[in-house]
Amino acid sequence: MKKILVIAVLLAGAFYSCKNHGNKPCSEERETAAIIGEFPDSIKADETYTLKVKYVIENSCGSFNRFEVSQMEDVFTVKLISKYEGCSCNLEFAEGSVDFDISIDFPGIYEYKFWQAEGEYDERTITVYE
Repeated sequence: MKKILVIAVLLAGAFYSCKNHGNKPCSEERETAAIIGEFPDSIKADETYTLKVKYVIENSCGSFNRFEVSQMEDVFTVKLISKYEGCSCNLEFAEGSVDFDISIDFPGIYEYKFWQAEGEYDERTITVYE
């Protein structure tokens, strides 16, 4: 019985969050966990490595929007941003993938931190050689 109640509350919450309330637009952007498979150990300076990044969309109104990348010294923080547009969304989890290009000009050891959840990152190290 508890299980049915929890499922009903989750479905109601998902429906409510996508429902149009007055003049509020049915559109929002959210950070989405990046799922990293094969990450290179090293790349050559000034060359581009295309990394396949997977993600999960929470409902039928969602799609990949963009990457937000910030750099502090030798650390790159990468956030995948999804956009949810629409007022009548079906609760459907769907996996997608998108290419992310890694290109660094100078040799050294760099860290990439891919956002997973609030305060949690999938951290990867890459060596860039001449």
